[in-house]
This record gives sequence, structure tokens and C-alpha cells, in this order.
Amino acid sequence: MSAASAVSPVRVGQSRNLPPTGSHAHLRTLALKIRTQGSASIRVMTGNMSPWIRRGDQVFVRRWDIDQIRAGDVVLFERNQEYFVHRVLRRDRASSGESLLITKGDALEAEDGAICSAEFLGRATRIHRKNRHIDIESLGQTVLGRILAQVSAFTFVLYAPVRFAAGLFR
Repeated sequence: MSAASAVSPVRVGQSRNLPPTGSHAHLRTLALKIRTQGSASIRVMTGNMSPWIRRGDQVFVRRWDIDQIRAGDVVLFERNQEYFVHRVLRRDRASSGESLLITKGDALEAEDGAICSAEFLGRATRIHRKNRHIDIESLGQTVLGRILAQVSAFTFVLYAPVRFAAGLFR
């Protein structure tokens, strides 16, 4: 972890559940930390990116130029005072010429709305899971990310039966 990195009190996927006092301050602090100091560490509290990123994983995010993001990259963005760590499926352009990112959680069926530069915070570079360190920037992880971005439209074929089976056991 670089000197500019720090662990954030914000947990991705549960921003609504932060304590009422100062909760918006924590949200602003994470975005400000990444934008000014260049990086932050966050804990993921949902299964939206499972199995790639699991509930409880610590994800390190660095500030990145939105124009350098490619399909397959995992990014952090903020929308309506909630944070999301999702995979980029493709890039788009607004009528104004601004870069937009189309993202989706690996375990979700629907794409997110287009992400603009104001919502974009940075790119995930590593994951810490218990005693394991996963470098998302390695060649193997990058290639796997690009493949997942290509097949992401078909994840419902895999996840629908799994969700149905899980519902039977609840």
C-alpha cells in the first residue's frame, strides 16, 4: 500500500447503512481521498461481483484517467451517495464527446446506467481476501477480466438456475 493509501470507513454496497451522524461525511471523504491523494482501500459488502470479488474482500483503488479504462477493468464509481465496484463492459461517448463507461456487476443480470467522469472514482488494482493477495493488473487477471466482460451478457444463463436452487433451500 502506498503512503497515499488508507483504509476507508465506507463499505461498498452498504452506504445506506452507515450511522446517521456523519455518514455523508464518510462518503465525501472516500471520493475526496481518491481524487486528491490518489488511492484508497475499501471493504466490499455485497456479492455483486462474485465470484471475482467476494463479500468481505478488501479492494485497493487508484485514481485513473477515465479515457484509459478498457473493457474488463474493475472500477469504483459513486452514484446517489452509494459506491459500486463493477466491471467495465464497454466504452461509449455522450453527444458532448465525453467518455462514458458501461458497467455491470459480474453476478448481476442488468447493466448499470452509463458512468460519466463525475461519477468515476478510480480503477481497482488489487484484492485482499483473508491471507491472499490478488493483483488485478497481472496479465492473467487482465485477460480473464476482458473475457468476463465479453461473456457478461450471458451470466443470467449461469446465475438464474443457481438463484433458483438457492431459493429452494431457504
